[in-house]
Amino acid sequence: MINKKDKELIIDLKILLNTKFNNIVETIFCYGSRITKNIINTDFDILIITKEEVDWQLEEKMQSEIIRYGIEHDIVFDGHIYSADKFSKYNYIPYLNNAIFQGIAL
Repeated sequence: MINKKDKELIIDLKILLNTKFNNIVETIFCYGSRITKNIINTDFDILIITKEEVDWQLEEKMQSEIIRYGIEHDIVFDGHIYSADKFSKYNYIPYLNNAIFQGIAL
């Protein structure tokens, strides 16, 4: 379960990333103990699915924005970025599988 504040943070993060990076974010999965156990004093695991492949330079820029956004809101995001194509090929990896089946997509 995701609390209202966290949901608003992720929606705002998605808007921020789409504004800065040409509507590249398709979905953000929220998962991990913050979601499954409702522990708020922990890092926030997020899996960002992009509409197209992201090279390392763009991923670095996106990660920098995620870190900056986290600092502004006093939260540590553990963000992973996958294109929709790559995600569909590797969704059997345990943490990706966990994000799908125990996480919340926004």
